[in-house]
Parts: sequence; structure tokens; C-alpha cells
Amino acid sequence: MIEVREFRDKKLVEYLQPGMKVLIRFDIPYKGMGDCVMFMPLYERLKVLYPSVEFSLYTVSSQQDYFGDNYHQDMKFDYVFYLTFYEYNIYDETGRMSKPEICCVKELGIPFTADIEFTWRPKNTYSRFIGVSFQCNSDPRTNVHPDTAKIIWDCIKFENMIPIEITFTHPQF
Repeated sequence: MIEVREFRDKKLVEYLQPGMKVLIRFDIPYKGMGDCVMFMPLYERLKVLYPSVEFSLYTVSSQQDYFGDNYHQDMKFDYVFYLTFYEYNIYDETGRMSKPEICCVKELGIPFTADIEFTWRPKNTYSRFIGVSFQCNSDPRTNVHPDTAKIIWDCIKFENMIPIEITFTHPQF
């Protein structure tokens, strides 16, 4: 098993070969549910783009049971990739890239395109509640603009779901 923790020179997809078993570790300190939710469409895109690779996902924290995918501790993998899912764009000081875009371009090596589906629903849909957070990001410069927040809020209601604004304290503070 080969562990990869750095993607400056070679991206995740450049390691992939048909038939490989790959584990993606998303167990970064201070990453929470929101980052996992933002990463899931990228993970699903990887599985579509590389159907001959067996991907497994591992997260550490309260999300483990929910987001674990095909992972068992006794499994053997060809590669284990440790993602960073950067809070700040260390590659582009302009700060114009979102976390998912940075992950696609700078870590995974896949295009960040408009057709990546960021609509996400829980595995069991017994609840109609959807938690949203617009103004409590760890970097206030990246808070959601009120006009955009209203559009998101209205879209959730249009889907016959109930939006609930949540707040939390980031563990790094």
C-alpha cells in the first residue's frame, strides 16, 4: 500500500490504473459535516470518471458511519490518498477558487465543471428538514451573500423541504 499526502506535482487521478483499490481519507483535523457534504459530489464524480477503480471513502469524526463508503479496516488498498480540502487556496493568492474547485483542480486532478451536482439528500429521507449555514464560515470573507442565501432558502422550500439555519463554533477557535 502506498500513501500519498501531497498533490503539488502529481494529482490523485494520475496514480489510477484499472482494477486498483483506492482509499480516500478525509480525516483532516477541523473538517466537519459541511466539508464532507461539499466533497461528496466530487467523490461521486471520481467514481463515474473511473468506473474500473474501486474507491472507498474514510472519514473520522461523527460523520464516519454516514459517509463511510465500502470501507472495512481489514481491506487492502493499492493507494491511500489523504486529502487536504484546503480552507484557503495556497496555490492561488487571489482567493477566487472555492474549496470544491481547489480540491478538483489541485488535489484530485479532475475538471471542476458546472455539471457537478451539488444537490445532496440524506440516505434516508424521513426528515424534511435541511440545515443551512450562511454566515458562520471560519473565514467571514467567504460568507454567503444575503441574495444568494435567499435563493438557496427558496430552492429548499420549493423542494417541499424545511430549511433551518444552523450555527456552530468552529473547533479551531
